[in-house]
Amino acid sequence: NSDAIRDVRWSPNDGVIFATASDSGAIQMWDYRKANAPLMKIAAHDRPCFAVDWHPDGKHIVSGGTDRQVKVWDFSLSAERRQKPAFQFRTPQAVTNVRWRPPSWVGESASGQWQSSQVVTSYDKEDPRVHLWDLRRPHIPFREFDRYDTPASDLLWRSKDLLWTVGEAGAFTQTDVRYAPTVASRR
Repeated sequence: NSDAIRDVRWSPNDGVIFATASDSGAIQMWDYRKANAPLMKIAAHDRPCFAVDWHPDGKHIVSGGTDRQVKVWDFSLSAERRQKPAFQFRTPQAVTNVRWRPPSWVGESASGQWQSSQVVTSYDKEDPRVHLWDLRRPHIPFREFDRYDTPASDLLWRSKDLLWTVGEAGAFTQTDVRYAPTVASRR
């Protein structure tokens, strides 16, 4: 690949498949046994794409880029190569990290189901906030974490409610997202 790779994530369902995000804005799906060409390549962003993450279903990818867009793509092998995003929304700043929230149980009866419809984003050097977005209501962030002094250089979910972040200064923070304020309530 001639582009700088900004992020790499292994598929949660297949130990030989991985996805990459590149400076050209493209996202690609690779099989490490076939390194001569990607299985799928999508021109996802107009500017560099800094982050990709697989949905827990193993068929969808979320991507975030410096064009201030977060997009969800169908990466199943049967998907068309020239596709439009399945979902997209605009963020307040250039996205440096985006991660799916682990699935949680929804529904009050035994017919409930596991669901993963939320993503967390962090931004470039100008904005230290972290946002949790709900794709069912993407016009404003669902929750906002603004207690950081510097932007998060990486994000990791410890559980469905505990988010770990680390900044360039080496500060490690654990946030319980259940106690973070909802943006709609604040406004």
